[in-house]
Amino acid sequence: MFFEVRNSLETETRAESVSLKFGVQLRSGPISRVVDQAVLCEKVGFDSVWWMDHVVGGGQSACWPELYTTLAVIGASTKKILIGSAVTDTLRRHPSAISQTCATISQLTSGRFVLGLGAGEAMNLIPFGLDTNRAYSRLEEGVEVLRTLMASGYDKRANFQGRFYSLKNAFIQIQPNYSVPIYFGAFSPKMLKLVAKVGVGWLPWSHTPQSYRVTLSQIEDSIKKGCRERARASKFDPCTINVANLSNDEGESREIALESARQMLSTLPLQVKKIAPNLKDVDLSLGALEWMGPLEDVTKVNTRLKLANSIPEEIALQTAIYGTSDDCISKIEEFSNAGCEHIVLSLRGKDPLQLTKDFASKVLSYFRR
Repeated sequence: MFFEVRNSLETETRAESVSLKFGVQLRSGPISRVVDQAVLCEKVGFDSVWWMDHVVGGGQSACWPELYTTLAVIGASTKKILIGSAVTDTLRRHPSAISQTCATISQLTSGRFVLGLGAGEAMNLIPFGLDTNRAYSRLEEGVEVLRTLMASGYDKRANFQGRFYSLKNAFIQIQPNYSVPIYFGAFSPKMLKLVAKVGVGWLPWSHTPQSYRVTLSQIEDSIKKGCRERARASKFDPCTINVANLSNDEGESREIALESARQMLSTLPLQVKKIAPNLKDVDLSLGALEWMGPLEDVTKVNTRLKLANSIPEEIALQTAIYGTSDDCISKIEEFSNAGCEHIVLSLRGKDPLQLTKDFASKVLSYFRR
């Protein structure tokens, strides 16, 4: 279908019909609640669910079940919904362990698992003595090792010698039953090049429709120039993860979205620079590889709060999907017209299960009619 801009007689639409996919970034909590939300997402018609790989994060009372265990339980509890990590890294787990896990979950879920990767976050690394130096280079090499091992076997052993990893007659004895797609949560120029080179999907946070359009065009230009290296032909999946709230009380929804959007952007200072290049005095000292989440000292907490509060309301709210169903539909159409084909909602509010139902009945139903 073509997407109309609501409340307008003549609209600017995508050149071609695009069937939008919708996903949910699951809320943290006890594993039973996380699984319940995933099962509900499938029941009400979402296309995907995504679980984060945190050891710590959020407030003191937050609960973070382990990534792959949780995805395996979700896979066993569902039948058709896509299941992904949003995102993990190659710093905490050796690529051999990741490849074995991916192969296992791929068989468990009959082709529904995708691997989302990023460079890593300080709060999951530094407290545990893990090195954050050369994170991008280690990720790039780790992806090569990972892909090599997932294609290995007893009669197809792998040898590799890199800066960080080496393989000698190596193979894993469980193969994925399909080529596990790799998505990247990418912001920096180097990471965006990696998306273009080997990524099946792009999974960024907190873009505006305008910044999304510009960045996606850069990725697509790289792909067209022959940057992509694939083991097989596969359609590229441009996604976005955005703070989302749905309510008939526009004021309340705005406040929830504003606070959450500012909090997200305060951990992504390079993204702030991208979406608001003229914003002055943006502190770039607390990016993902420096931000310590709930482990921050008072000085860093104050720095982060200062950055969050310095982001103008209109800038922060451009990264959020919020308001009434008509408001949310209009913002989703903006992202669709910017080239996004897979909207992942980071639901914010008191009742994530009710929000899941409301988005399905009031927003997804519009795009599925």
